[in-house]
Amino acid sequence: MSRSKLSVVTLPLLAVATLFTPTLGAAELTPESRVTEVAVTFDLPGRLDIPSDGQAHKHLIATREMAAKVEHRAVPRVAPGVYLVAKVTLPGEVPLLAGKVQHFVGGDLVGSSMMAERAGGEEFSLSFGPDDRLKAERKQIFRKVDRRGKDDEVGYRFITTLENHLGRDGVIEVKDRIPVSGDERVVVTLDDDQTTPGATTDPKEPGILTWRIPVPKSGTKEITLTYSVRSPRSVALAGLD
Repeated sequence: MSRSKLSVVTLPLLAVATLFTPTLGAAELTPESRVTEVAVTFDLPGRLDIPSDGQAHKHLIATREMAAKVEHRAVPRVAPGVYLVAKVTLPGEVPLLAGKVQHFVGGDLVGSSMMAERAGGEEFSLSFGPDDRLKAERKQIFRKVDRRGKDDEVGYRFITTLENHLGRDGVIEVKDRIPVSGDERVVVTLDDDQTTPGATTDPKEPGILTWRIPVPKSGTKEITLTYSVRSPRSVALAGLD
């Protein structure tokens, strides 16, 4: 599958007679637009023939090109595989209207999603599906229960294996998580000595650890995550792994 060109087609849901289709790609049309606090108006050149059949109809408003930073991301705890993601910044002041988005890699349709309205100058990410040239597999290799008085302490260790078949060196952003306790009787401890260093955290994503791992051409890398959960034996816990 060619990965040389990424494109997005947006299909915003407007009134039946005014359903238009902004697209991203090479510039073809340049309609005039007016942006106010409550509306965006597109003045299209010429006239459109819209059948009076009570059905929705689409028409191209404009095409745009946006420089993209292409990344590879994986959340192997949730789903196997590595996903191709493009980070873009919408140029100008005219927004992209909310609606259905179709994602293409080259000429291949790789998926669709719903997109919120994006303002001019806003940075956002678009997913282009799994890249089968990269692999990410997570396995639990250790679980041990220690009895400590009236408490149980359960230790966990996971290894995520990354493989690179891109034909060049690559970088994969990997997210994993440790449990977050909302009960002071339950204590979660990350074992820094037995966890791959370099992970970053974000206060907006409690418990989430993010690594950016360089993986050499035709090579593999491993990420180790180790933590423990201590709680009274009488407290039932779930979702610890």
